[in-house]
Amino acid sequence: MLYTLGVGDLSLEHLARRLEYRGIEVVCDLRSPPFAVHRMGTMPSALATRLAAVGIRHEDASAYLGDRPADLSVFVHDGRVDY
Repeated sequence: MLYTLGVGDLSLEHLARRLEYRGIEVVCDLRSPPFAVHRMGTMPSALATRLAAVGIRHEDASAYLGDRPADLSVFVHDGRVDY
């Protein structure tokens, strides 16, 4: 089963509890930097640490699936990403 969610205004604690309650085993994080300075608690490293504490694996997939992938060949002429 696949769930999607946005971090939005959820605290890191609330997010971890919500995922744990639903029995989520792996989070595939697609967010790309820059991250909101006022939301430093949801940075990938902080999120991975908190999720690990409740047995959830965090996979940072932003480099190849996020909105700013590292692979420049996926960009089309107008700056959009074409997967």
